[in-house]
Amino acid sequence: MPDVKMPAVQRRKLILETVQEQGFVTVPGMADICRVSEMTLRRDLDQLAEQNILVRTHGGAVSLERSGGLNVDLVEPSLDARATRNKAAKQAIARRALQMIDPGTSIALDIGTSTFELADLLHDVAVNIFTNSLKIAGHLSAATPDVYMPGGQVSGTEPSLIGARAAQHLNGYYFDIAFIGVSSLSTEGFFDYSLADAEIKRTLIARSEQSVVLLDSSKFERMSVALVASMDEIDVLVTDARPPEQLAAALADAGVRVEVAG
Repeated sequence: MPDVKMPAVQRRKLILETVQEQGFVTVPGMADICRVSEMTLRRDLDQLAEQNILVRTHGGAVSLERSGGLNVDLVEPSLDARATRNKAAKQAIARRALQMIDPGTSIALDIGTSTFELADLLHDVAVNIFTNSLKIAGHLSAATPDVYMPGGQVSGTEPSLIGARAAQHLNGYYFDIAFIGVSSLSTEGFFDYSLADAEIKRTLIARSEQSVVLLDSSKFERMSVALVASMDEIDVLVTDARPPEQLAAALADAGVRVEVAG
């Protein structure tokens, strides 16, 4: 017996309930729940946004409370798109981050395009690198650093190890410094697209003497699905431009040192 299509009124009621509960919905996820096409779901979101009940974003929608006038990113761009976007800024950020590393240091390297640029600069440096990024591990497999990976489930557009096993494995280590990649920064903290990736990022932060976020300035005053860390959990932000005044004040109040790459 074919599935019965959910009436529009019922569908939109479910969308609103989900937004109120979670703070956001994504088009693919909600279309699957409602058993409709993504095009139909987008029309539902557009109509609800026109009624000023929620805020439409790229890839979904968020609650009015969560948006707060910020740009909200729900869908992660492709790895190729992220790798080429603001590449010069990311390379400058990586060069600045490299100055924080001494030979023999134990480093946690998160997934991300900025952390990959840093990994590339570490090719001939005698350090210990712990990473959940298959791309970074493969890139450095024949290089000078000793590279270690946790167990876990392989997932994501940028293949990485995630899940409880990976987090448990990483919890067994202690790092001198962790370099973390995130998708956005607002006065509420540092965000990422993926709940599963955010769990690993939080583990790396918790197990490190010093936590450093690598973030280009295009990600200022934005937010996404998963909160990785509040500002007071991060020691250093390495970026390519001074944050806007309100953001800079919040970072200063939280004790985050901002390093601007030249």
